[in-house]
Amino acid sequence: MSELITIVNEQGLVTGSKERYEVGDDDLCLSIGVWLEDAGGNALIAQRSPNMVVSPNLWSCAVEGMVDYGDDVVGTAHKEVREEMGLQVGLVDLCDKIIHPSSHGQRYKHLFRALFNELTDVHPA
Repeated sequence: MSELITIVNEQGLVTGSKERYEVGDDDLCLSIGVWLEDAGGNALIAQRSPNMVVSPNLWSCAVEGMVDYGDDVVGTAHKEVREEMGLQVGLVDLCDKIIHPSSHGQRYKHLFRALFNELTDVHPA
């Protein structure tokens, strides 16, 4: 199955796309990270599996994902939260944009903060 990843420049402007398996060390891939917090300000973090190809064992925000070519960062953030956590959340704000290395290319990451109520926001994925 083909999966085109969005490639950007250091200003975050889209310059093209690549198949996920073709991403090289010099490519800057558009991605998202979502910090999930409850009303008390407690953040959910997760450790990636040691079997992951990209960044195994890394502790990070609970939800991360690559932006498919043609998709936007906000839509991708909502999609990844639904797929990975089974939650419907409203994104409160964009916290930051960062560039960081990864074991497969570099990431231009939009970091979001989302509030959830574990009693009302949990939906079957």
